[in-house]
Amino acid sequence: MNPVQFWPKPTWTRACIALLAAILIAIPSVEAVKMAIQNTKNLGSQINVFDARTLKEYLIQFRKQHPIILGLFSNAGGDFYLFIPGQSDPIRADCVSI
Repeated sequence: MNPVQFWPKPTWTRACIALLAAILIAIPSVEAVKMAIQNTKNLGSQINVFDARTLKEYLIQFRKQHPIILGLFSNAGGDFYLFIPGQSDPIRADCVSI
C-alpha cells in the first residue's frame, strides 16, 4: 500500500480548511448569544411599557369623544353606568325591581 493515497490532495485540504473557517466564523460566541438574549428581554419589557402607555392615551382620547354604557350583571339584578365625555363621575341608573 502506498501511504500517499491516504493523504488528501492539497486542493482538498484547502477546501476543508476554508469550510472549517466558514463554520467557525458563522458560530456566534457565547457572549454574543448572551447579549442577544438580554437585548431581546430588554426590548420585550420596553415594548410592554410602551403598549401600556399607548393604551392609556387611547382610552383617554376615546372617553373624551364617545359615551360609554357599562352594565354589570349579577343574580340580584345589575347596575348600569353611563360615562359621558367631559364628566369625571359616571351616572348610575336606578335599580329595576325584579
